[in-house]
Amino acid sequence: MKAPSFAEPTERSYERVISMDAQAEPKVVLVDDDNDVRAITADILEEAGFDVLQAARAEAALDILATNRDVKVLITDVRMPGPMNGYDLALKARERWPSLEIMFVSGFGLPERHQLYFDCLLVSKPFDPDYLVSQVRGLAERAA
Repeated sequence: MKAPSFAEPTERSYERVISMDAQAEPKVVLVDDDNDVRAITADILEEAGFDVLQAARAEAALDILATNRDVKVLITDVRMPGPMNGYDLALKARERWPSLEIMFVSGFGLPERHQLYFDCLLVSKPFDPDYLVSQVRGLAERAA
């Protein structure tokens, strides 16, 4: 039996490519005005296989969402400078993209669920990286 070479793909190598594609994580938009927090959070999600698009302001996040129709999850800080905070961003995003799943993260406390106008996930900072990844995966599966 001849050993396969790099020039001769085997059935097994073909199956491996297919299975890696099937497990590709969806795109998420991460919005936080704190550059360090955003960079660390993006690293956590990227190491878990997510395609992370980052924004420092709500307005930039809306632009990203408008040009990336395949985003499944919006992760946004609550308090941000500018004319829109995280709640304003989420309301506008949900209005334009109803199937978009939303996660709020905040180090300053979160609202009671009954104060929100739509279903979303609320996560307090600091968060456990494994918890964050599992919650984002759950939201992405729900959006699919």
